[in-house]
Amino acid sequence: MPINAEGAVMDDGSRLVAAGLPADLISEVNRIAASLPAHTSCVATGSLVEGFGNDQSDIDLYVIHDEDVPPTGTAIGLRGSRYVDCESMTARGLSRTAELLADPSPDAVHALRVSDLDRYYRVAVSLPVTVTERGEEVLSRFDKSVACRRFATWSRLRAIEHLARASWSQAWGEGRKARILARDTAMWRATARLAAEGEGYVSPKWFGEKAARRYGRGSAAFRDLVDGCLRPAPVDQALPALRAELAVSSEDLRLLAGEAEAAPGVRVVPADGSVHLIQGKRHFAQVSGPLTAVLRHLVESGTWSAAVERSADQLGISPSDVAVAAWYTSASLRRDGFLREVER
Repeated sequence: MPINAEGAVMDDGSRLVAAGLPADLISEVNRIAASLPAHTSCVATGSLVEGFGNDQSDIDLYVIHDEDVPPTGTAIGLRGSRYVDCESMTARGLSRTAELLADPSPDAVHALRVSDLDRYYRVAVSLPVTVTERGEEVLSRFDKSVACRRFATWSRLRAIEHLARASWSQAWGEGRKARILARDTAMWRATARLAAEGEGYVSPKWFGEKAARRYGRGSAAFRDLVDGCLRPAPVDQALPALRAELAVSSEDLRLLAGEAEAAPGVRVVPADGSVHLIQGKRHFAQVSGPLTAVLRHLVESGTWSAAVERSADQLGISPSDVAVAAWYTSASLRRDGFLREVER
């Protein structure tokens, strides 16, 4: 195989050809790779490699440094009619990404960021252009099937969160918001199903292309997935069907709903149409929407679980929906120190 200026083994281009990349693009990629400094690997990835791209799609190159040198970030340049994105990273950092997704436990998967999932998948499906010995060792730790399984689990949890929030908003009279959340629930439910069947590309804009590749455009299975997002049923019809498919378990609720209380020194003060959380003389937050019901009941009952139960009774919806939606919505209050998590 050819080598670059610093001796790293380069692919002969056959894998780039097999992926359907045009000759001028392969030549440009190889030219960039050949000019890389010592102890760096380069892989090509993104929508073009995945088979979704078009003539206007970016060229995505990951430049992996063997040593812990300060990465240069993302360099973007125009090459003919395309942009070339060269993102630098270290082998050590990439190893940490592999370690994060190696853990299949529900708690570990729930804690993943979408950027972790995206990076892992893109590396797993990448095509090597020039690879050092260290780079080869790190790249061997990435597996597309692992990426798909983790993304399927993670996406299902996002669908459950959106389902609870849609139910909560609908009960509060926020019809437009409920419709948007119900549509997004359908999108995450479909994304989870596709990932479980091997279509784990993370970028949501290729959702329809993934469904078409897996089931055939226009097929019954394709329409079942895509129509829920593009032509959704009314919320009162869509939510029961989504709830039945997602089959929320007690383990899901353990991950997605916690217990909280007012942080020390914080006063929860109900007001007309809202609730104020006040800490000291200058630190305060104003809350509106359905979370105000939980916070008002928290003042009266003293416990988060009792406040959730009372809010569910008030709104006429499942306590599990209120628990998940309230926990999601109150995240910023916990982060900013107005609420604190209570061990269950």
